[in-house]
Amino acid sequence: MKFKFSILSLLLTFSAMTFFPINNSFGQAGTTGSWPPDVELLEKCVDSADLGTNYISYYELQTHRPGFTPTIVYYRANGSTFTPPAGKITMGMCPQSVSIVKDSIREVEMLHMCDQSSGGSTTFYRVIQRTYWPTTGAGTFSVIANLSTSGVAYTVTGTVYDEPCVGWELPASELTQEITSSTSYNSANNYESWSVSNVGTTIITMTLSGGSAVNLYPGETRSCSAIMDWNRKYLRVCPQITVNAAGGTAHVYVRSKL
Repeated sequence: MKFKFSILSLLLTFSAMTFFPINNSFGQAGTTGSWPPDVELLEKCVDSADLGTNYISYYELQTHRPGFTPTIVYYRANGSTFTPPAGKITMGMCPQSVSIVKDSIREVEMLHMCDQSSGGSTTFYRVIQRTYWPTTGAGTFSVIANLSTSGVAYTVTGTVYDEPCVGWELPASELTQEITSSTSYNSANNYESWSVSNVGTTIITMTLSGGSAVNLYPGETRSCSAIMDWNRKYLRVCPQITVNAAGGTAHVYVRSKL
């Protein structure tokens, strides 16, 4: 009986070790195991004593490990340890001015603007802030700064439009001709646009770059304008041309691409 009892005790002990582990194991074996520690950094603000005047910014560093209670430590922006005082804690940075009423929500945006004057147009950026209180819906709107495209302060001199400026420029070259012979138009940059009109009484021909000559009948006009493919962000320009108006008359207008 003693021998049997020992065997039974051994089996019960083995079963307990197999089905009732005394601790949690989170080791990694090959591709099987628990996830590694997760670290979260949260920016917070405490209003000491909830006075609406004594704001302190700090960071909360949380370390989460499987099977363990999260470890939380606090730091100031300079890296020193910090113990948050009693008061109202909110997520995000503290307001920069104590004149901002507590419990407000602040949104900052940068707008792409255009300053239009008689001297031309200038693109600039306007930084705006809206402060409002969700409980009432009331709020204020303010312009924080006007900035040039290089990031320095900008002074508006004309009328402001809430969209980017649209620039304009003269073409690199523009030519209108009446020809009675064969003439080639072969700008190295190809063309922004061209138009050829047969104003004579006989058939003339014209040739597109890489193509063959085609007839241009009396009174007929052929033209081309550059097309912008916004999906590919690609400008499709007009090809070089040769107009053979020998024995007739053609009016030709070409505009070179910059």
